[in-house]
Amino acid sequence: MQKRWVVRQGQPIESLQKDLCISPLLSLILANRGITSLEQAHDFLHGTLLNLESPWRIKNMDRGVSRLKQAIAEKEKILVWGDYDVDGTTGAAILFLTIRRMRGLVNTYIPHRIHDGYGINLSGIQQAAADQVKLLITVDSGVTAKEEIQFAASKGIDVIVVDHHEPQKEKWPHEAIVINPLQEGCPSSFKYMTAAGLAFKLAWALLDREAFDYLELAAAGTVADMGPLVGENRILVRAGLERINKTPRAGFKALLAVAGMAAKKVDAGHLGFVVGPRINAAGRMSSAEAALKLLTTQDFEEAAELAGQLDRENRARQKIEQETVKQAVQKVNEQVNFQQQRVIVVEDERWHPGVIGIVAARLVDRFYRPSIVIALKDGRGKGSGRSIRNFHLVEALQECESSLEGFGGHKQAAGLTVTREKLASFKEKLNRVAHERLKPEDLIPVIEADGEIPFSELNQKFFEELELLAPYGFGNQRPVFFSKSVQIKSPPEIVGANTLRFRVGDGTQVCQAIGFGKGDWFSQLRGVSTIDLAYTPSLNEWQGERFAELRIEDIKIPL
Repeated sequence: MQKRWVVRQGQPIESLQKDLCISPLLSLILANRGITSLEQAHDFLHGTLLNLESPWRIKNMDRGVSRLKQAIAEKEKILVWGDYDVDGTTGAAILFLTIRRMRGLVNTYIPHRIHDGYGINLSGIQQAAADQVKLLITVDSGVTAKEEIQFAASKGIDVIVVDHHEPQKEKWPHEAIVINPLQEGCPSSFKYMTAAGLAFKLAWALLDREAFDYLELAAAGTVADMGPLVGENRILVRAGLERINKTPRAGFKALLAVAGMAAKKVDAGHLGFVVGPRINAAGRMSSAEAALKLLTTQDFEEAAELAGQLDRENRARQKIEQETVKQAVQKVNEQVNFQQQRVIVVEDERWHPGVIGIVAARLVDRFYRPSIVIALKDGRGKGSGRSIRNFHLVEALQECESSLEGFGGHKQAAGLTVTREKLASFKEKLNRVAHERLKPEDLIPVIEADGEIPFSELNQKFFEELELLAPYGFGNQRPVFFSKSVQIKSPPEIVGANTLRFRVGDGTQVCQAIGFGKGDWFSQLRGVSTIDLAYTPSLNEWQGERFAELRIEDIKIPL
C-alpha cells in the first residue's frame, strides 16, 4: 500500500541539549513531539508519581469519595460493575481491592458480552436491587446510561460513574456522581485517562499512597485501551511496569509464565500484545469473571490455573479471529467500491461478537479506511469500529443516530447496535459523512519521520537515550527515521512468518534491516541495489553481542 512520508517540523533545541545533557538528535525527537521547554522535557523524560495531578482536581471526586466512605461506614452493600475488556476489568479490580481493603461490603459484576452486551442494563440493576445493593459503581461505562441510572435511582440505588468515554448531552446521567475528566467544568488538566486510570485516581483519593499497590493494574488497562502514553498515562504506565518487573501480582506473574516471559523484562508492548490479549480473551470468548478473579487473587496456585484457562481461550480466540478476518476481507473485496465508499461496513451472521473489534482493526491495517464489523443474530447486529487519523468515529456515528439503536466510544474506536432493516440506511449515512469529512489524501496512510540521519548516528549513546523515551505505544510511538539511497548489502530473505531480512549500508555503517510482516516486499526487491528506507532503530542482542537493527516501516525504490 502506498504511504506518504512526512517529516516532522521540529528543530534541535540547544538549551535542552545543554540543560539536560542530551544529544541534538534526542532534542529533535522531543521537539517533534511538541516538547520544547525544560519543564516539559524533564517531566517527559524523568516524570515520577510526584508529577501526577491530585485526584481531587477531577470534578466530583470529593462527592464520590464521600459517598463511598459513607457506604463503607454504614455497612451498605456495594457493587462494582466493570466491563469485559482489559480497561473495564482492571479498573473494576482496582476498586474492588480498594473497597475490600477498607473493609467495605463489596462484590463485582462483569456483564457477559453476548448475553448482556456493553454497559449497565436493567436486568442487572433489578438483580442488584434484589440483593439489597445500595451503591453501584460503574467502571468503563455509564456516562451515557441515563435511563438505566434513573431506574437504579428508582430502586434506591446510588450510582458513581467512573468512565472515560465521551459524554452525550442528551444521555447525561444526572442522578449519578460522574467521575470523568471530559465532563463540562472539570478542572483536571489531563483529559486522556482510561477507566483504569480513573479508578486508580479514585483509589488514590481513598487510600493515599497505599493505592500505589494497584499501579500495574492501571498500567495494563491504560496500554490495552490505547490511552495515549503522554502526561499522566505515561507516568502510570512507567510506574506500573516497574512494579511488574520487580514484584508482580500473582495474576500477572502467572500470565507472564504461560506466555513464556517469566524471566524477561516486561515493557508496554508486552502489556499490549502479551498480557492484554489474554485478559481480554475471557470477555471475548466466555465470561470476564475469570479475568477479574485472576487480577484480584493472592493465591499463586489459583492464579496459575486461571492463567492457563485464559491462555487456552486466547488461542481459541486467535483461530476464530483468523477465520473471521479472512471472511471479512473477502466481503470487502466483493462488496466495497473504494471509488464510491470511504468507510468499510461489513456484516455476517457467522461472526463471533467477541472478535469483531480486532477484525475491524485488521481491516484498517489492510485497507486504511474507517472500518465497522457487525455480528448479526436474529435480525440485530452488534458492531465494533476502528478509525483512521482525521476521522472522529463517534462524531460520525452521532450523525447516523436515527439508523442506530445505540452507540458509544472514542475518536478512534466505537461500538454500536443496529437492526438488519436499518443497515442499508446506516451505511449510506456513514459514507455520506465520510465523504464530507475525509479528503482523498486522508485515505493514504502516513509515516511520520523524525528526520533523515546517517547510520553512524545509531551509536551506543543514541540507544541509551532512546530508553528515556519509553514507554512506547499509542500517542508515543517509537521514533522513525529514514535514510535515502542506501545500498542492499546482502540478498533479501524470508525468515519466520513472513519476515523480510537483509543488510543495508550507507557508506558510514552497515546494519541489519528486518521487516515483520513485510515478506510481500521480497519479490519487488529482486535485482534492486539501492532503496530509500523508513525505519525504527532498535538495539538487538544475539549470542552476547549487541548491534543496531532497523525495523522496516516502509521502502521506496528510487526511479
